[in-house]
Amino acid sequence: MASPAQQRAFSEYDFAGDARWVQYRQNLEIPVGRDMEQVLARYKAKFYQRHVDPDFVIAPSPAPAPSSTARPPPSGGAPRPAAHSAAGAQSASSPPPAAAGLPPRVGPLPIDRATLLFLLNAWVAVMGLVAFFPLMPAALARRAYKLALGGALAASLAALVLQTGLPRTWNLGGVRAWLVGCLATAPFLAALYCFVFLTSPAVLTMAVVPVAIPALLHSAAHLQRNFGQAQLYRRYLSGPCTWLEQHAAQARLLQANAEIGVGFSLLFQLLSPQRSFVQLFVYWNLLKIMYHAPPTSFNHRASWAAIQQRVQPLLQMVPAINTPLQYAQNWFQRV
Repeated sequence: MASPAQQRAFSEYDFAGDARWVQYRQNLEIPVGRDMEQVLARYKAKFYQRHVDPDFVIAPSPAPAPSSTARPPPSGGAPRPAAHSAAGAQSASSPPPAAAGLPPRVGPLPIDRATLLFLLNAWVAVMGLVAFFPLMPAALARRAYKLALGGALAASLAALVLQTGLPRTWNLGGVRAWLVGCLATAPFLAALYCFVFLTSPAVLTMAVVPVAIPALLHSAAHLQRNFGQAQLYRRYLSGPCTWLEQHAAQARLLQANAEIGVGFSLLFQLLSPQRSFVQLFVYWNLLKIMYHAPPTSFNHRASWAAIQQRVQPLLQMVPAINTPLQYAQNWFQRV
């Protein structure tokens, strides 16, 4: 067992402020029917032992209490005859007689939460690849662009509901408290991103990249976890999925670079007839939120640092723009 000091340090550790835990939490899928708090506490203990304190001892999981399937009859009552019990079991398990003329009832196919998220993300990945493929006809690429963003919006909202739940009360105070808890989550930021481009009539193909990358990572992780022993997976998908898993950190960094690149594309789009000052203002405020939000701040800060390192020698050649750039940088970095 861990010492009391280790237990105290574990309970006081700021998991919400650790970008590694936030990114790790996004890839977790709690099985249906499991106690979410208990499963999350177990994952937190493993994460804490791996990244913070290697000497931390994880407490063993409590064994489920055995449940009795039959109760003894009361002391004063007589037990039921075995014939009636067998007949009751047979009547409860057997279908109704054919003379009734009722067809067998067929219910809808059950789809759990993990499968629903996988289907949505797979849809986004496929539509994103179609929209970004350079040889696609313009009409088909435009349709795939809208379908990819719409699927990403649906996947983000589904992940948001699964992660934070619904508002406890549907009044102004309850919805406001729910929104405050959602602001710093990755699904909420992804939903805002999709909403910004779905409401714009202009098509910016590069905007598909930041939604296709996490969709590919989620789909690959789901296939590895659930179809790792399937023959088709091992023959055709094992190599790409393993490669994506090994380069997940680089893919997240590429996603941040693409999101920043979309912001500069909107800035340059002001010189074209498709310019939109409202979209530009809203998106750069969203980039500012991503720069400070825990789920995205690590990759965004690294991307901006790399951009500054490359652009700094060029800025020294044009000192006249240093002052406006300093004002813009102060606004962007201010919380």
